[in-house]
Amino acid sequence: MGAANVGAGSAWLVERGPGGRDRRRGLECGVARVLGNVWQVALLSVALALVWAAPAAASDVYVANGGSGTVSQFDVGFSGALSPKNPATVLAGATPQGVAVSPDGNSVYVANLTLAPVKGTVSQYSVGAFGGLVPKSPAMVGAGVGPFEIAVSPDGRSVYVTDSNSNHVSQYDVGVGGALAPKSPKSFVSAGQSPGGVAVSPDGRSVYVTNVGASTVSQYDVGAGGALAHKKPATVAAGSGPFDVAVSPDGTSVYVTNLGSSNIRQYNVGAGGTLVPKSPATVSSASATVGIAVSPDGTSVYVTNEGSVVSQYHVGLGGGLVPMSPPTVPAGNSPDKVAVSPNAPHNVYVTNGNSNDVSQYDVGTGGALAPKSPATVPVGTSPFGLAVRPTLATPPPPPPQPPTIADVIASVQALDLPGGSEGALLAKLTGAQRDLEANNRGGACGKLGAFINQIQAHSGKAIPAADAQTVIDQATKVSQSLGCGG
Repeated sequence: MGAANVGAGSAWLVERGPGGRDRRRGLECGVARVLGNVWQVALLSVALALVWAAPAAASDVYVANGGSGTVSQFDVGFSGALSPKNPATVLAGATPQGVAVSPDGNSVYVANLTLAPVKGTVSQYSVGAFGGLVPKSPAMVGAGVGPFEIAVSPDGRSVYVTDSNSNHVSQYDVGVGGALAPKSPKSFVSAGQSPGGVAVSPDGRSVYVTNVGASTVSQYDVGAGGALAHKKPATVAAGSGPFDVAVSPDGTSVYVTNLGSSNIRQYNVGAGGTLVPKSPATVSSASATVGIAVSPDGTSVYVTNEGSVVSQYHVGLGGGLVPMSPPTVPAGNSPDKVAVSPNAPHNVYVTNGNSNDVSQYDVGTGGALAPKSPATVPVGTSPFGLAVRPTLATPPPPPPQPPTIADVIASVQALDLPGGSEGALLAKLTGAQRDLEANNRGGACGKLGAFINQIQAHSGKAIPAADAQTVIDQATKVSQSLGCGG
């Protein structure tokens, strides 16, 4: 591998060449990967998004292809195996990186890295029929320099993006239809050197960001409107090149991978969401650690390693990690991000950056992984991260809306009454409508009451009894919706 200096200080990137890009970052002291600011010499990572899906139901998976400028989109079958949608890909921005799905499953966001000093963007998509992505309007919103990973708050109202070359975190409000807008008055908060991974606590009160170049983790409080503010202390020490971060479903543990070492840093979540190292503070892994995900039930943790394997751990007493037996399962070339689907049966997916595919696994007894058949599915060039879209239960139908005065007018006209009789009835209804428009509810209620009395007088005479009763019921519902007495 050849190294190329791309920024100030100790950060540099590594590239293997067109046939097999490493795309991994390095630090001066032997770290194999660090965020950089020239994408021509490295294709950076895509964020993991882990979200709920309905049990025993298909869902959707999205993979950002950094070298293709696209997002691959897959259906998830009942066995958990992936199959390409039609179309198999949608366009993204330059060098798409992090991917996240909104909790309601209706929006997908992708961070697009660009060549410094040009600022990057975030692509935003609506989820259309059968899980296909459709660009929103506008299709992209601005970000900082080097937007990298992305996370959505549990309430779906805020989005956070790490800007690897701006050393800050961009923060957005989620508006109508899932469209993003920078928060005001502060659209970003500071982070450490080369911020990478980002995760939000399950209660939505804390955000954690790995600073790859600073060997720290920034920790933030989530304030009013989702705005971030530094906790005290603002950072905690991590390992060499902390890269990815995951929070346990119960919010009591945080895990961080270290690109510069073969271990995982593990923390307890203390008072106010601040991180405190567990004892022991680290757990060993097969080789340099990259992506990490926790199972939805909090009993298993999966970590990708540079040695083309996935390490698998039980979560022991107090949240400490204990290697499974076997401790690893094979993956593709340069496994990067890992995602767990909570579908039953459970599934795990891993992007393989240098073999341009996604490994897919069944989750067996005790959380142990076993490759599916086929073990991999192809994607675009240099995939790095993925997100699983929740399959939500079908919402209940909306309650029937009460009829309106216009509906009653249409019913009267359908009776085909003589002109004089129809005119007298319609006069009361149009008068009630005018009163309602003038905010004279009492007048509208009075005229509706008079209309009902007049229909009753015609019942069984000019108007068949059944038809009269239908109109009376309709007018009564209008009266009730207006809060009329009687």
